[in-house]
Amino acid sequence: MNKVRFLFFIVLLFPFLAEAEESKLQKFQAMNECMMKVDQTQLQSLADRSIKLMADASALCDSGNRDAAKALDESFTKQEEATPVTQAIKKCGEIFKNEQNKDKVKAHICDRIKLATSPK
Repeated sequence: MNKVRFLFFIVLLFPFLAEAEESKLQKFQAMNECMMKVDQTQLQSLADRSIKLMADASALCDSGNRDAAKALDESFTKQEEATPVTQAIKKCGEIFKNEQNKDKVKAHICDRIKLATSPK
């Protein structure tokens, strides 16, 4: 009986689930199209600066200087927020605006580096 009830709910809810997935797929496609319009040279330059930030911050984190790493991260973020490429990326990200957690606290850069470089 439980299997029948479960199947009934799956069949009943499937159209709604499929619609939700289709909506997400459309959002991903729209975001991809938006990102393709971003100046790729500027995007690569931002990536290069971000890699340098991560290397510099990682060295500070490894030496136990978390405060200096945090200051470097905050300075970088403040400087980059005003650039056209960052503004374009933010505009593309607005496609998922309602699905982002606005109350999310930004983790310390040392913790983000550790998470990103830890084996999966």
